[in-house]
Amino acid sequence: VGKSRPEIAARIQRRSAGMCEEGRVCRKMVCPCGRCDDSASTDRSPSMSIQILDLVVYSHDGRIRALPLRSGQVNIITGAGKTGKSALISIVDYCFGADECKVPGQIRQCVSWFGMRFQLRGGQAFIARRCPDARARSSQDCFFAVGDEVSISAASSLRAVTNTKGLIDLLRDWSGISDNLHEPLPGQTRRPLSAT
Repeated sequence: VGKSRPEIAARIQRRSAGMCEEGRVCRKMVCPCGRCDDSASTDRSPSMSIQILDLVVYSHDGRIRALPLRSGQVNIITGAGKTGKSALISIVDYCFGADECKVPGQIRQCVSWFGMRFQLRGGQAFIARRCPDARARSSQDCFFAVGDEVSISAASSLRAVTNTKGLIDLLRDWSGISDNLHEPLPGQTRRPLSAT
């Protein structure tokens, strides 16, 4: 049955808001009302998973400090104030390719590289990113290793093998998350929107 352009636009708006044809909230691939067509979805790849196994910091003299995390579980990190718990979020953000290293200065003074070891669907990976010096916002130096089982790399083996763009591309491939581009319908004044 042919639908008019306004009907199609309304349907797209409802679906992008997570609502089914009947206006109910729907977050499933197949709508519970049974009438929503999911054939517009182009992503047919199996779901991917990345789980952080270890957060790692490397001192300037090569010492390694690793925080192991339990795969498949909620990990709760506790400790006294001003011991670096909040900095862990900044370390993860930086290792995931952030434009700026927001790890507090007192930690950055003691660290040469930040790293993370992951469990992937088909093996493991280790990534590391050089800590920028005090005058820089970030570093483009990134290291990675991939295999069936990967251990935390020794400080002596860390070197720039890619840059942040290459690192982000690897993470995108491992996670199954692709660039998201929204192009407005013809006649709308909004500009296209891209998110990665």
